[in-house]
Amino acid sequence: MNEKVIERNAEQDFYKQYIERFNFICNKYADCIAMSCLQTDDSITSVTFSEMKKCCQKIADKIEEMGIGIGDRVAVVSPHSMETVLVGYGLALLHTTIVPMDVSLPKEELNRLLKFADVSGIYTTDEKYPLLDEDIKAEIPILKFNKSGELELYSDSVRKCTKSKQAAKDPEVAGIIFSSGTTPQAKGIMVTYEAVVKSRPVYIQVSGLKPGMKLLHVLSFNHIAGFMGSFYHTAEGCQLCFIAEMNSSKLQKGLVTFNPEFFAMVPKVYEVIQKKYVCK
Repeated sequence: MNEKVIERNAEQDFYKQYIERFNFICNKYADCIAMSCLQTDDSITSVTFSEMKKCCQKIADKIEEMGIGIGDRVAVVSPHSMETVLVGYGLALLHTTIVPMDVSLPKEELNRLLKFADVSGIYTTDEKYPLLDEDIKAEIPILKFNKSGELELYSDSVRKCTKSKQAAKDPEVAGIIFSSGTTPQAKGIMVTYEAVVKSRPVYIQVSGLKPGMKLLHVLSFNHIAGFMGSFYHTAEGCQLCFIAEMNSSKLQKGLVTFNPEFFAMVPKVYEVIQKKYVCK
């Protein structure tokens, strides 16, 4: 056995560890709330860890029907939501690479990054579907959740990926996060399962994270902290709390309703909250 094969086998263990942890937590806390969402009418929708696991497996099975599998890249073009994260977990179960997109980008830049990422499928919403270029729609399957909560293809979408898959598949890449940083154009940052697995205990040690705690999850999935934070908290048996329609009043309502131990946000928003509430 050569060195490259040995190295690949060692890397595969990180994905195995991630999946084993996901299954362990979903089984151990089967009847506990895994995700909750404050809806626009102030009602709360929740799923248990057992229900979450079943939903994610159904998502994985549906996407696999499209001819998408290990190492393929699938874009998530959707505003931050409970459904977005469920799709992310489903893609992880299928061992694909998640490419969460910033839906606030101009149409031209969004489509440029989708083509640059060489994705083989897209999950989106009716609101964002019109932003996709026609040549993208003609080559790869595009899915959404229907009113019954089932994942389905758009009526005018191809059933399977028909484009040539040029991307160098790397099954150990959990996700590709696009960030411009200090450069004019966004660059793709590859987040590996090794990074997810190895950084989780560090986060737990620093944060004091424990099973049953809550994260008010409002930081977008295409942000590295939002992406990694999802995995950290779920993998510890914590509850992810979402707000369906984000604005200042709903944020305040969410904080009061869920009373979370953790709330991650960009510094500017925290500064506003600090000035408005903490400093009074």
